[in-house]
Amino acid sequence: MKKRIYISKNPERVEVASVEDGLPVEYRTEREDAARISGNIYKGRIVGIMPGMEAAFVDAGLSRNGYLSAQDTPLEGFADFEGGDWAGHFSLKYAKENDFILVQAVKDEIGGKGARLTQNITLPGRFLILLPAAPGGHLGVSRKIEDENARKKLAVLMAGALNGRCGAIVRTAAAAASKREILQELERLFGEWGAIREAYARRAGAGPVHTGGGLVYRAIRDLPPDGLEKIVADDAETARSVARWMQQAGIKRYASRVELYTGAEDMFTAFGVRQELEKILNRRVNLKNGVWIVVEHTEAMTVIDVNSGGFVGETDMEQTAFTVNMIAAEEVARQIRLRNVGGMIVVDFISMRDAEHKSQLLAYLKTCLKADSMRCTVMGMTALGLVEITRKRVTGELAELFTEPCGYCGGEGRLFSREYLITKLDIALRKLFAEDKPVAVVVTISDKLTAAVLKSKLLARRCAEDFAGCRVYVVPDERMHMHGFRMRVERQNVIELPESAKLLG
Repeated sequence: MKKRIYISKNPERVEVASVEDGLPVEYRTEREDAARISGNIYKGRIVGIMPGMEAAFVDAGLSRNGYLSAQDTPLEGFADFEGGDWAGHFSLKYAKENDFILVQAVKDEIGGKGARLTQNITLPGRFLILLPAAPGGHLGVSRKIEDENARKKLAVLMAGALNGRCGAIVRTAAAAASKREILQELERLFGEWGAIREAYARRAGAGPVHTGGGLVYRAIRDLPPDGLEKIVADDAETARSVARWMQQAGIKRYASRVELYTGAEDMFTAFGVRQELEKILNRRVNLKNGVWIVVEHTEAMTVIDVNSGGFVGETDMEQTAFTVNMIAAEEVARQIRLRNVGGMIVVDFISMRDAEHKSQLLAYLKTCLKADSMRCTVMGMTALGLVEITRKRVTGELAELFTEPCGYCGGEGRLFSREYLITKLDIALRKLFAEDKPVAVVVTISDKLTAAVLKSKLLARRCAEDFAGCRVYVVPDERMHMHGFRMRVERQNVIELPESAKLLG
């Protein structure tokens, strides 16, 4: 599998796309003036305690107060601190408003919600994640390292290096790293933690004490341990920074694979990435052999429906369904990752009866999801044949970055039908004539509705019978919302009308 990273930077925004075999599988972007919150560490001030929810609101110097659950606090406090107003963990029993505590953002501000905060601080490197709030030698090894001997060697190495000072997680990339590289990174992370402690002590009020690094830095830090063909950047300074970070991160072998794009055309467009990204706005995704899936977003979850389309198979219905589902499973995993879908996901695969086929499908789906940097869990298949998936949500979905709510439909995605709008206009006119007897009524409506109103048999009959003796004029207005209309009562025989006015009936 050929893997490439494309990095595009302009004065307003930086974009990073991961491409595998010519197709984008991951896309991240940040505005230069609005960097990501998740991963940053803050000195926070408790501004509200909610015993009923076992949580607190914390002012961390962000646009909205963050949310801290009692479950997101260390059990024993920070191992290498004594004294101070944040040495112990947050507790509803002892916490008071205006107390200062150390917190880390684990989820960005999304919609109207503040950032999700935790006191379980994590400091990620390429090979390790340091856990300063996990005393007692808590140690984990990535499940993606499957070789048991390698797992044991890494665990022994880290246990000796940590010596009970705090906890750590060994990342997948450590399997290909030398002992020296791993220990060097550990010392660097300890130095980083010391700097955070000092910054916290110096800061008088709420605000940041450590940033998790920019988007480009995180992309380089989290590069796949193998299979990377090249990294292409369209900015010379970015290309130099990438090569320098690789030297510092212990992945010098990749430094020679950094290329500078100098073409006049937008780099993402030149390599076909932009065109693929724009397809995520489509509900329907067409696959090979006529198969397609539909991705729908709801308030509670994301629903993906698998359709056989034009694929008819060659043997029987069961085998056809299994083949279609296996084709769709790979694309479902890619779409979830590319669209950055978070939370609950339900996939409606084509129904199968064979238990072995169901087992193989779930196993293959799990394999496809392993490449995702976000934690994905396949919960299994329900009695109705629905596959439930959860995916960690850190930032908003890609569609939220590319789009904004429609100013016309208010984000609902639906408009009232012309027939229904004519009925509403009829009701309003009947109410007007029941209360008043004007000489004329001028109705201003959307130009998109004008033709349907003038052709309406219902309104024509009203004008001939119920509104007899009164003239009703229709004036189209391109600025008027399709759902709205405005009525003006005239009591003089001579009235001024625009040339576009039409007599109803």
